[in-house]
Amino acid sequence: MAGIIEQRSDLNNHRVFAMWEEAGIQFRSNIITKVGGVIPLHAHSYDHVAVCTQGNFRCEVDGESFEVMPGSKTFIGKGKQHTFILTAQAPGEILCIWPCPRG
Repeated sequence: MAGIIEQRSDLNNHRVFAMWEEAGIQFRSNIITKVGGVIPLHAHSYDHVAVCTQGNFRCEVDGESFEVMPGSKTFIGKGKQHTFILTAQAPGEILCIWPCPRG
């Protein structure tokens, strides 16, 4: 079923996000509203791709740190700990994309 699954604010981390699904794919738009804002360190039980649409970020995946700029994409494997920190150009957006779980 297509449509918004969840919308939330994480004001402590200067983050708002919305998650939805369409055509068998799930999406999460993470908007970071302030330089220094963060998508906290976490992992998932699925592979996914993170696309930077705006802002400059420092990304860390399993302890490896690198810069992420608009237009770049990052593959994040299942179970890999990862985080994104906005370093410049607020607001910033990381759009995460993964297949819908099969029931």
